[in-house]
Amino acid sequence: MTGIDKFEIRKEKFTHFKHDIYNSASLISNWTSTIYEDESGLVWVGTSDKGLSKYNKTHEKILHYRKNPTDANSLSSNKILTIYEDKSGILWIGTEGGRTE
Repeated sequence: MTGIDKFEIRKEKFTHFKHDIYNSASLISNWTSTIYEDESGLVWVGTSDKGLSKYNKTHEKILHYRKNPTDANSLSSNKILTIYEDKSGILWIGTEGGRTE
């Protein structure tokens, strides 16, 4: 099985997250490459093939971000290698094979 697991220490319980083609609120892909929790508590899951998922633990919602060739403000590639948040709160997404403008 693929995807990611969340372990709740106090409850000693695992919750499995995976891509489900019938559920748009699931992970964007099972092939995860990086996971990062930002200062506000949002969990970002980068994938090796389909882009980025953002998980809001409070509302238990998942949103997706993908490369859109017609939108210069979208991800430059769907292959996410790393995620970093700088001191000013800007989130940096490292990709492979993106735009070369």
